[in-house]
Amino acid sequence: MPRTLITNIGEFFTGDLANPTRSIDTVLLENGVVAEFNPKIIPECEVVIDANGTAVMPGIVDGHVHPVCGEWTPTQNATGWIGNYLNGGTTTLISAGELHLPGLDPAILTAEVATSLAIVMAQTTGRVRWSGAKLIAGTLLLVPGLTPEHFDRVAAHGTKLAKFLFFPLDENPQEAKNYVQWCRERGIRTKVHTGGVSRSGSSQLCGYDILSWLQPDIAAHISGGPIPMSDDDLDQVIDKTSFALEVCSSGNYGSTARAVDP
Repeated sequence: MPRTLITNIGEFFTGDLANPTRSIDTVLLENGVVAEFNPKIIPECEVVIDANGTAVMPGIVDGHVHPVCGEWTPTQNATGWIGNYLNGGTTTLISAGELHLPGLDPAILTAEVATSLAIVMAQTTGRVRWSGAKLIAGTLLLVPGLTPEHFDRVAAHGTKLAKFLFFPLDENPQEAKNYVQWCRERGIRTKVHTGGVSRSGSSQLCGYDILSWLQPDIAAHISGGPIPMSDDDLDQVIDKTSFALEVCSSGNYGSTARAVDP
């Protein structure tokens, strides 16, 4: 990638809540990453961008989107959503599962279909770039019957995330624990759908009792999506666990406020 210099920065936001701003007016980028702030010696740069006194901030990462076929979202029958999303400063999108594929029935989602779906999406939608932004696709939807070989296949095709969504966690906890271990051995992070699963029609609720033994890398939309866990469960998840907790905009506003209330 070309060496890039950004000059004449008015405000610089770090992305660190403890220290949100810094006195930086020039940024040097090499090989696509920040090489130096306020460099004293500026090398020859192929690209020079004059910020003209505007603000500079890290690109926003949205860790919970549901892509399917590029910019087409079948559930809402919407197109062009990724390109429009970039106007708000989001530069990286991470799939929480490409589950909205027309005809995909959670009741008959086999290990082979889930694996094949992740590979196809990683090699199609996951390869598209939108004005420099990227979409990490190919999330594996975890279902009963997966073997280490299935995880080998998706890892070889670039899968970064696996998600418990339709998996009956309360029926076979050992298999679920195996999945978490197999994912970590292959550099894949595990996310679990908390609260109720509205799309599948399942009445199973994933709250503190399940999360405490499952120990995923990420507990998804702890404020509900749209069915939240109980307030007591939410408090225990926040107070007694150490894995990452995700709050989504499309959730229960009461639970969101409870989750972020110090």
